Order: sequence, then structure tokens, then C-alpha cells
Amino acid sequence: IGQVSYRSEVSRVIDSHPDVIFTTADPATAGTLFSNFHEANNFAIPFVGTDSTTGSDWVKAVGTQVAHDHLHPLTVGREPGGGGP
Repeated sequence: IGQVSYRSEVSRVIDSHPDVIFTTADPATAGTLFSNFHEANNFAIPFVGTDSTTGSDWVKAVGTQVAHDHLHPLTVGREPGGGGP
């Protein structure tokens, strides 16, 4: 938490060929982590997040379009950024 880069971790994750990535990262960490996945040009791995990943701070940190396109929240009835019922 609080690192300026997670490139080595991202590389290890990509090299392990996971089917999915589960995340509960705080907004600052998520922003850095998703930026590193973007730099690696690898959003092919689906991200699944908890209800914390639907909060506006979290979505702002990773980017609204990235959250919408690449994050699958587990919270029923809510879209990234607070949309939904």
C-alpha cells in the first residue's frame, strides 16, 4: 500500500495467467495498480471488486471509463461510480 508503482506485481500477475483478479484495494492503491495494468496494456483479465470499488473516490482514482469497462462489482444493483437503484 502506498507504493508509487506495482509494476513487478502486475507483471507477476499477468505471467500467472489468472482467469480473474479480485480486488479490495483502497482508492490510491487501485489508481496506481490500474495505471500499471494500463501501462502493461493488459486489461484482458477481468477485475472483480467488492462494494468499496463502486465508491466515487475509487472510481475517480482508476478512471470512470476504466472502472466501467474493466471492473465487475460484486454488489448487486450498483454500477461503478454509484449508479443503480
